Amino acid sequence: MPIEEEFQLHPRKSLLIDRRDVRVFCVDNYLRKTLVFEGEQPDEIECWFNRVYRFLDTIQRNEEEPMLNILCSWDKGTWRLVVFPRQGHRPRQFYAEGGEQIVLSPASVDFGGVLITPREEDFEKLNTDLVEDIFKQVTLNKNDWELVKKIFQE
Repeated sequence: MPIEEEFQLHPRKSLLIDRRDVRVFCVDNYLRKTLVFEGEQPDEIECWFNRVYRFLDTIQRNEEEPMLNILCSWDKGTWRLVVFPRQGHRPRQFYAEGGEQIVLSPASVDFGGVLITPREEDFEKLNTDLVEDIFKQVTLNKNDWELVKKIFQE
């Protein structure tokens, strides 16, 4: 997935915690707000992820479970959990009518960098500004994102 290389090369990723068994990074100035958990011990990653999950549950009371998307990989003894906290399920373009409509409901693969549209006409409409707008609508707002990052400041 493109996110894997993008994350490695991103110049503005920030290290939130660096412990023996887990590292957590965030990427702020990106098309989508992203947390990346890395480590050799999945239990430690799960522990820190659960903190984020519980917090998102407190600020998203109107949902059955917190809104987020996750990608996970394992390579050369290291686990990587990529988490995309959300504030919305679909962008306004999904509900638009006529030529303004774009049937795109971003999920994990889309957040990972591979946008999937069921209609070719929607794919052809996509450009950088539109993709940025769609992700801005469905990812956490700035205030909630700052609160999520504070989970890692102990």
